[in-house]
Amino acid sequence: ITLFNDGLVASNKGSAQPKLPQQYVHYIEDGWDKAPLQARSQQAIEYVAEFVPTFNSARTIGNALYGGQQIPGQDDT
Repeated sequence: ITLFNDGLVASNKGSAQPKLPQQYVHYIEDGWDKAPLQARSQQAIEYVAEFVPTFNSARTIGNALYGGQQIPGQDDT
């Protein structure tokens, strides 16, 4: 999971569709840049392999999945 400091958005009285910052729209429309994606994925594999050694043989493929989570109410903590 990747959380962004400015990634929390909310609907308003004028629109039920929250407006995301353009950089996040880019991730949704075009995907992640390949080099950082590869590096982050490899770091995750190495981390999990510390606990599950056979996971060390995992390989990165494709693009990262992304999505949004809805938070009911006002408490985002």
